[in-house]
Amino acid sequence: MAAEVKNPYYKVKTPYLVNFNIPYSCVVCGNPPAPGLEWKVEGNKSSWNGKSRTTLSLKFPICQECYKVSRDKKLASFLTILGALLAMGQCLLLPSVLNSGLFKDPTLGFATSWMIFIILLFLVRWLGNAVNQKGFTPEQRELRKRVKRCARILSFNSPSRSEINGAILFRFENPAFATKFSISNFGLLESTKIG
Repeated sequence: MAAEVKNPYYKVKTPYLVNFNIPYSCVVCGNPPAPGLEWKVEGNKSSWNGKSRTTLSLKFPICQECYKVSRDKKLASFLTILGALLAMGQCLLLPSVLNSGLFKDPTLGFATSWMIFIILLFLVRWLGNAVNQKGFTPEQRELRKRVKRCARILSFNSPSRSEINGAILFRFENPAFATKFSISNFGLLESTKIG
């Protein structure tokens, strides 16, 4: 018996275009999009020496239902910022703790500080998700996950001498949207299975 395939995704490779033809359907579920609602997707690339960073962003249409579950609540944003500040503050206190003589081995103090930092970041992320999904049905929780992973820019190369048209590699979960996007933007479509 074959293993059940969960969350297949579809890669679309297009030329590096200035303007894209975006299908008029929700990028997540394919329903008609709500006027003015969009889902922003970004891709980042650093130069070979790390001195410059290029960001490419694109906005896709999204329906009212998908948009509603995708929104982050203000309390969750506040808790995330507060938790990140606490985690960074804890790292700033590291030199004082190491110099206080509390730890005989400075490596142990350093490791403890980083462990606390990582635990705080995971805790903040978990707490933010819990606040954002409070009162959601199991279907809404699953839809929120689908919205968060519906589209990605995996990589991009600007036009150059070696690649005249450049290229952008997208990933979509919605097969109909991926197909329409590929056709309307001179793209190549590839299906990938995730087990």
